[in-house]
Amino acid sequence: LKEAVKWAAGGELSLELKAPPYVVAELLEQKELDELVLHLVNFNVVKEPVVENVEVDLKIPEKMSVKRLSLLTATDSGTQTQNLRFRTDDHRIHFIVPQLNVYAMLLIE
Repeated sequence: LKEAVKWAAGGELSLELKAPPYVVAELLEQKELDELVLHLVNFNVVKEPVVENVEVDLKIPEKMSVKRLSLLTATDSGTQTQNLRFRTDDHRIHFIVPQLNVYAMLLIE
């Protein structure tokens, strides 16, 4: 199915995840702030409370230059923010989310 969707999209998907099928992503572009927000949700948290090493390959707008990638997660004591390493090439950003519990938000600036 993935290959059929990729073919229909002209050979390139705007977002690709290497994660179990119960991990879902939603991408939002905030043009006025020149940033992208990627939401990740683990819909199988009861059976799989932790998903490790979620690989993300994301197309970024041509005029956007990524300076920082922040991972925001909820903890018992509040929100935890962690800067992640990334690489960019050919208007794409590649990175790994080391650990996903229930929900994570990634801010691409």
